[in-house]
Amino acid sequence: MKEDPRYKVWLKDFQYKPGWKVGVEFDSRSYMHFLRITMMVPNRDNPREVIPVMQASALPEWDQGEEDFWRYLRSRLHDLECHEADEMFLVNGKRVFDPHKGER
Repeated sequence: MKEDPRYKVWLKDFQYKPGWKVGVEFDSRSYMHFLRITMMVPNRDNPREVIPVMQASALPEWDQGEEDFWRYLRSRLHDLECHEADEMFLVNGKRVFDPHKGER
């Protein structure tokens, strides 16, 4: 597989939340594309502090086109939003659902 230029074209005008960036990178060693989402989020242990977090996931090999790419990106954003919600979901000061322990 070679680098697919469509991703850069599709993402050129994409916007999400302030502090969130989305890109696609091609790894020439594995010949795979990776969706990279970088976000500024509150630190779960000190919510007044904002920290950068990066999540990368291999893009599935497909040839369906732009609509399928947007659906995949949307599903990844949903997963990240749910993860961040679980990080801050506290009852009596205790985390109820810890996404780092598989409690979802």
